[in-house]
Amino acid sequence: MKKATLSSGNCRDLFFALILVAVGIPLCFTGIEIVVGIPLILFGLFTEGKRKKMWRCKSCGYVFERA
Repeated sequence: MKKATLSSGNCRDLFFALILVAVGIPLCFTGIEIVVGIPLILFGLFTEGKRKKMWRCKSCGYVFERA
């Protein structure tokens, strides 16, 4: 058995994170909006798909969750 990590991030979540970063960067350059821009950028950077820790059999490729 081999430890593996599977990502199941979908395109919608990644697009949403990109939009948050794209909106947050211009807000940082408009003075008072820096209070809103930095949290948007940080939230967008840490928004990602789900990751599951799995076990994968080397011989047959069967995958199941680790406890």
